Amino acid sequence: MNAKILDDRIIEKLLALMENKGSSWIKRSMKRVHDVYECDRNTWIVRGRKSLGDEETIYVVEYDEEKGSFKCTCHQPYKPYARSRRRACTHVGACLFHHIFF
Repeated sequence: MNAKILDDRIIEKLLALMENKGSSWIKRSMKRVHDVYECDRNTWIVRGRKSLGDEETIYVVEYDEEKGSFKCTCHQPYKPYARSRRRACTHVGACLFHHIFF
């Protein structure tokens, strides 16, 4: 069995977000970690949760290797709170934790 090779840039991104966002963001992201389904290397689906304020059934998170950034469907400008979630929503956080732990 081969050990999972972790992308150092993804780990760095998670550590930076953890420093900037704080414990509430970490807790909410961890609540979502079992709702993450990995589609391919850089794309995940996260099941929405009403209890965490989600309006959608699923969210798609993509990692752009060239830019070193994440996009989530909750970032779309017409969505409520899109501006405050940009690049640091808990859907992205859940994917980062999922990438490391699973």
